[in-house]
Amino acid sequence: MPNEENLKPFTSDQSREAAATNGRKGGIQTGINKRKNKVFGELIRKILDQPVTSKMADNIQAAFSIKGEELTLKEAMIYAQTLKAISSEDTQAFNALIDRVDGKPIQQVETNNISDIKNTVVITDKELKEAKNKLSEEL
Repeated sequence: MPNEENLKPFTSDQSREAAATNGRKGGIQTGINKRKNKVFGELIRKILDQPVTSKMADNIQAAFSIKGEELTLKEAMIYAQTLKAISSEDTQAFNALIDRVDGKPIQQVETNNISDIKNTVVITDKELKEAKNKLSEEL
């Protein structure tokens, strides 16, 4: 998230050089943030690739009839999410698994325009969130 106090909006009284300098500063900070996120991502991957404890592995192997396999934490989490979706009839757990395998479905939004002609608009989740944020800013 940008720090609102540090943002300098482009205005017509700002010179082209000043705008380029401000843009460069933003680009440098973006690079720093990407490098930090890369380190965090690598750390998470290392953690998830660790083997699980024998008790946890035994419970998962018994639930899914798999024997003798060494499970990583990532695999254990997938099995646990699957078990939760099945045993607890947890729709959210089910959707998380399906979205991961098949990708999130495109949302269709129906709207009536001024002349009462019905249109179907297909937008992604990201576009929907951006539109909601823009609308809330305008209100």
